[in-house]
Amino acid sequence: NALDALEEQEKQLAIKKCLEMLPSEDSFILTLYYFEELSLDEISKITGLKPNNVKVKLFRNRKKLATILKQHLEPEIIESYEGTYRTAFR
Repeated sequence: NALDALEEQEKQLAIKKCLEMLPSEDSFILTLYYFEELSLDEISKITGLKPNNVKVKLFRNRKKLATILKQHLEPEIIESYEGTYRTAFR
């Protein structure tokens, strides 16, 4: 319904604001993976990093983002995304 759509838009906006708090390379890799839905190989080609390095950076950047999210988002938003990865940022 319209209320759910509005809440989803608010969540995405809040997450994007938190992404902006990360260093640009970290934010870029997360954006390519979650918003552009690119594979590790595709991100590797774009960034010039090896796929395994991209995987490690995604892992580390998710941890950094999680810390920022916990500091800046309402608990209900965090709870709605716990346990999800690829779909967490849609």
